[in-house]
Amino acid sequence: MMQDHLSPVQPRRVADSKRIHVGPMDVADILFDDTFAGFWDWEIAHKWRQDDQRFRTLLGYELHELGTDPDAWRKLIHPDDYPVVVETFQKHVDTHGRHPYSHTCRYLRKDGSHIELFCHGTVHQWDAKGQPLRMRGYYINLTSTSTQTRHHVTAQTERLNLIMQGVDVGLWDFQISSGKAWWSPHFYELLGYSFEELKASQDYFIYLMVHPTDREKLLHALHRHYEYKDPLHLQLRIRKKDGQYEWFDLSGQAQWDHAGTPKHIVGLIRNIQLEKQQEQQLQQREFQLQETSRIAHIGAWEVDVLAGEILWTDEVYKIHELPTSYHPTLEEAFEFFAPASRPVLERAFSRTITHGERYDLELEFVTAKGQHRWVRAIGEPVFDSRGKAVKVRGVFQDIDRQKQNELQLQQHVTRLTTRNGQLADATHQLHQHAQQLDTLLARYAHAAEPSEQQQVVAQLHQLAQQFQAALQELDQATHADPT
Repeated sequence: MMQDHLSPVQPRRVADSKRIHVGPMDVADILFDDTFAGFWDWEIAHKWRQDDQRFRTLLGYELHELGTDPDAWRKLIHPDDYPVVVETFQKHVDTHGRHPYSHTCRYLRKDGSHIELFCHGTVHQWDAKGQPLRMRGYYINLTSTSTQTRHHVTAQTERLNLIMQGVDVGLWDFQISSGKAWWSPHFYELLGYSFEELKASQDYFIYLMVHPTDREKLLHALHRHYEYKDPLHLQLRIRKKDGQYEWFDLSGQAQWDHAGTPKHIVGLIRNIQLEKQQEQQLQQREFQLQETSRIAHIGAWEVDVLAGEILWTDEVYKIHELPTSYHPTLEEAFEFFAPASRPVLERAFSRTITHGERYDLELEFVTAKGQHRWVRAIGEPVFDSRGKAVKVRGVFQDIDRQKQNELQLQQHVTRLTTRNGQLADATHQLHQHAQQLDTLLARYAHAAEPSEQQQVVAQLHQLAQQFQAALQELDQATHADPT
């Protein structure tokens, strides 16, 4: 057995391969191709191996035959080719995967004949000591020896290498006429199952694993694909072994016969749960931002200084009372500001470009419908690599209600200040009149002559009139409207 020939290697960390995009047509082209013989998956440490149905059929066996014992598969390799297989595997392990596990060998079919295969694989799980734990790969049928076929096989091999190394997907294959299905080893892994726990079945997948809400969507997509050849590509929730539903991206491509009847479909699934969660979090943040912007009447804007282009968010258009289809020039944007405020903003905007200064202004503003409002305009520069301001961006806020409240408060304070001054003046006058009254009463009491008493009485009458005037002023100040 090849496992017996493994030699120790130094443990090392293997960097993850960069993920690449492979569409359903890429996978379909390969799986539909006559030269493609199938995938294989070998758990070295547990002495377990799985080869897909296509490869078993190519050798003349049923799915239940041969089993998962690696020794049973080893015995199918032609004795003359087995040493090359072992040597290639050992080099792959000794170099920790740098030497490719790629070779040509003959496999014994059930009827006693042989087929020539190209075999490629990669160890993708290692233990802490650098020993291989799991390996997977594929077969290409080389039975035809024509030059054209060899070139085609080379191209297919390169594409398969990309798929095996760079894509975290599970492959599926369904024979529509016979109802036979096949799932790749990684298909099982993505759903948390082992090969022995779950038999590949399209009906089981659709009716027991796909979320009920998404089931009709999948059936409709399959119908459209079979009948009208619409692309089969959708996102849906699939129940894993632990009972939890997670989001997957499913795509596929059918093959039709000469009568236009679909006979075979292959495709892939990819777990997008993390992407979906991030998408939902982004949507939630965008919703919160939009609601905050709507409630606070705040919008964002940006000016490309070189191109002269302006970008406004929806709230900025709303403040201007303009449709979002309107695209103003910079000059037109400035014209919405009142005559007293426009030069203030133009100077601040110019200094932002020339000196990189940030501004924060409260300005009078007139909407497209003639409504006078107060707005807050904040701007800051965006520099290029040479330190030149190439953009100005900022926020735009309708503060009319706050500003009107502020102005009303200022007016109220002014009125209160005026009234308090009036009260103080009236109080002062009354105080003076009271002192004069005391003085006149004392003079009247000590007056010896009637003429002097008459003079004091006249002054008392005059003082009474002054008292009356002071009381009227006090009454006016007391009852004045403070708003």
